[in-house]
Amino acid sequence: MYATDILNRVQSLRGEVASLQDLNQTFAEISDPKPFAIHANGERRRRLKEILQELSALAKEKHP
Repeated sequence: MYATDILNRVQSLRGEVASLQDLNQTFAEISDPKPFAIHANGERRRRLKEILQELSALAKEKHP
């Protein structure tokens, strides 16, 4: 993967993380979340872990 590809991917992931953080903040403000909101929060947490793993893998790759 080339440096420009990596930068583009990181930028895309940063945008996704920002959106997930906004949704997590909204969830945190709900006093009595419904079961679907609890499920969605779990999905967001899983996606954040996936993003972290992807960023870690990108950091370990050798780049031309």
